Amino acid sequence: DKLSQVLDLKISHKEITTALGYNVEEVRIKSIFESLDFKVNLQDGAFKVSIPTYRTTKDISCKADLIEEIGRMIGYDNIPAVSPMIPVRPV
Repeated sequence: DKLSQVLDLKISHKEITTALGYNVEEVRIKSIFESLDFKVNLQDGAFKVSIPTYRTTKDISCKADLIEEIGRMIGYDNIPAVSPMIPVRPV
């Protein structure tokens, strides 16, 4: 069955928005995952994403791949460029 689920990944809203440097609403993230044939449940502030077999053998195997899918669907050109926010301490 093309849609049988074999891989479950758990990723938080914070992990997604931190990696993208852009705040994407949870409802939009869920909608994007579902549009990609992923089954999604929100549990304890994190998305539990079930990946269909036809995607796990091609290009989805880890959290970074899920973040990439969100960025791709939003459109990287639609995410404002910002400088990295890192702590700076005097020497």
